[in-house]
Amino acid sequence: MSLTAKDNGGSFVLAPEGLHVARCYALIDLGEQVNKNYGNQSPKVLIGWELTDKLMADGRPFIHMQTYTTSLSEKSNLRGLLEAWRGKGFTADELKGFKLSNILGAPCYMTTKHSVNPNTQKKWSDVISICRLPAGVPCSPAVNPPIYFDLDEYSDAAYMAVPEGIRKKINLSGVANIPPVQQTTHSSQRSARSPSLSIARSPPLCDEILHLFWNGRWMLLVYLGPTNPK
Repeated sequence: MSLTAKDNGGSFVLAPEGLHVARCYALIDLGEQVNKNYGNQSPKVLIGWELTDKLMADGRPFIHMQTYTTSLSEKSNLRGLLEAWRGKGFTADELKGFKLSNILGAPCYMTTKHSVNPNTQKKWSDVISICRLPAGVPCSPAVNPPIYFDLDEYSDAAYMAVPEGIRKKINLSGVANIPPVQQTTHSSQRSARSPSLSIARSPPLCDEILHLFWNGRWMLLVYLGPTNPK
């Protein structure tokens, strides 16, 4: 199976599947996102890792990005990911609000798996397991500058640091002090937005990233630019 998927004339380099040493370099609040399959919407966060042990032909690290519902409910995928990464469960106090910024820059072991849509033959990669990096296992220094965007802490600088393709997916509606041109861009989105990247339990760069957004989720992303959680 080729690790280069093509769609509408564009090429998207898919990182190799398997076990990786990785480092979180991006946390992007996408706001409320619509799930067309289920006819609902929920707050989403995009988490990005650079695979420090898997490099492209030019020596730059592969990138993996994945969206999660911003929730620490008992069955949420994000809670399972964070607890496995931390190597421990959340305390009652942490469930009242956990700052996702704690994982920015944190290393990990991460296992990814490729899948193919049988109808379209489009390929994507999912994180299927993650854990704290054991003591003594090296993780190379970060290559990409960190990206942190929180709608509750909006600034033009943080927004513009997000790659353009991802910015187009962010729901800015309802955020105060947004420049008119950006408000116009997102005027079709509903007024409600996500909570900040401090999440509570629910009863609750690279210069550019090419991406493929399909069927309500991020499927493929590739790094084209230069260059343990608490």
